[in-house]
Amino acid sequence: MKKHLSVIAGIFFSVLFLYLALRGVDLRGLVSLYSGLSPATVAPLVVLCVLDLVWRGLRWKFLLRSSRDIPAWQVIKFETIGFALNNVLPMRLGELARATLVARTYGISLVTVLSTIVVERILDTMALSIVFAFSLRYAPVAPWVQRYSGLVWVLIPVLFAGLMVLCRLEAVLAWPRVRAFMARHPRVYGILEKIAAGAGSLKVPGYAVVICALSLLLWFMDAAGFAFASRALGLVPALSYGNGLFLLSATAVAVSVPSAPGYFGTYEYAVRMTMEAWGYQGSSGMALSGLVHMTTYIVFTVSGIVFLYQAGHSLKSMWHGLTGGGSSDAGKAA
Repeated sequence: MKKHLSVIAGIFFSVLFLYLALRGVDLRGLVSLYSGLSPATVAPLVVLCVLDLVWRGLRWKFLLRSSRDIPAWQVIKFETIGFALNNVLPMRLGELARATLVARTYGISLVTVLSTIVVERILDTMALSIVFAFSLRYAPVAPWVQRYSGLVWVLIPVLFAGLMVLCRLEAVLAWPRVRAFMARHPRVYGILEKIAAGAGSLKVPGYAVVICALSLLLWFMDAAGFAFASRALGLVPALSYGNGLFLLSATAVAVSVPSAPGYFGTYEYAVRMTMEAWGYQGSSGMALSGLVHMTTYIVFTVSGIVFLYQAGHSLKSMWHGLTGGGSSDAGKAA
């Protein structure tokens, strides 16, 4: 029942925000903007999408390295599968799917793999906070945004403290009193030990530098997509890189709202409202959001589904395996 309510809520919010995003848009103007596109103008967006997947995969490889040294190409494929499944399955099951696939394939504890994904999300939130703070210097925003921007500098140290807790958890578990207490609760100790292993790579200075650098660079790279897209559409004036940084932050917040697979509706609404605040027409905002969103969606989803079937799985088996529905080959992914 809870699963169905989550799916229904996601679809409801997607439809609602998609309606709000499209309301009052000049459809002729929208079609006119898209008519000027060509493969050459869209190519930079495709390249950015591919690089995003590669860099995310490399970062995950380093996070997993303290448990198992997995070939980079394999990790990139599992990362891509996760994004693809997030785009087609409800409840963002892609994260659980990629964790399960890696754990099963390489004999790593599922809890440890999930812990590395938690570290990813913390690092992404920290990086996006920095991107947002940086964008305020270059993109015009509403006064209330400036007023609350100081909260970002509170969020970053809180997230950093969370990372430090994960990094120090193994040492804390070794304290005599903690060890004595955990001796009475071996199951809890085992789980905490596996969680701590997920942050093991951050305790290696070289790995930590690479992981943090990739976390920052991939988001600063993604912001360029909006600038490229505005030029591909012929928007006047074209968006600056600073505008792209702010739009990236806005869409990251928007897709955290419950929505249907693919984050449709909330993404488009965030881009249109921001663009209109900068003086662009609604059709320009919708054209930009549609181009960037659909390019990313197609590249991530098609690549991930291809990798999924290459690995001997299917969407049906993954869905049943992850939701407990059972299937002939669900055991491969569950």
